[in-house]
Amino acid sequence: MNKTHRIVLSALFIGLTFIFTYFVRIPFPTGGYFNVGDAFIIISAILIDPFAGMLVGAVAGTFSDLLSGYALFIPFTIVAKGLEALIAGLIYHKLRNVFRYSGVILGPIVMVLVYSFSYYVLLDISAMFANFPFDLVQAGIAIILSIIILIVLERTPLLRRFKARK
Repeated sequence: MNKTHRIVLSALFIGLTFIFTYFVRIPFPTGGYFNVGDAFIIISAILIDPFAGMLVGAVAGTFSDLLSGYALFIPFTIVAKGLEALIAGLIYHKLRNVFRYSGVILGPIVMVLVYSFSYYVLLDISAMFANFPFDLVQAGIAIILSIIILIVLERTPLLRRFKARK
């Protein structure tokens, strides 16, 4: 994949991730919200590369936090989304068969742990425990959606040609 393709795809995924994070959200009772943007971070880390996925997560997550009134969480979002993409992308490309999906599972779990730490640092331990179950549900949604999208994409001739050009 040439540099222009990487830039265009990264911009596309930043836009998709932002839209599905900021506009497609369901509020938590504790103040946060569910969204499906994490699935696009994971997909970008796998389709483009893990470092592009980190960029997608950092940029889209920063804008979403900023516009949603969660600016205090921006540094944690950059770390959480970056690690999520890095883990999902690296493991997917290093392992074979069904094991490659373990990164798609592990990445969102690491994201939840980073956010739990951020609640502990910024708010208090009760906020950490209150938000943890909701963050796990969000991670579960990202895992399921990412795996479904990947399975569909892996069966298309377009993705096979795309991967061959890398």
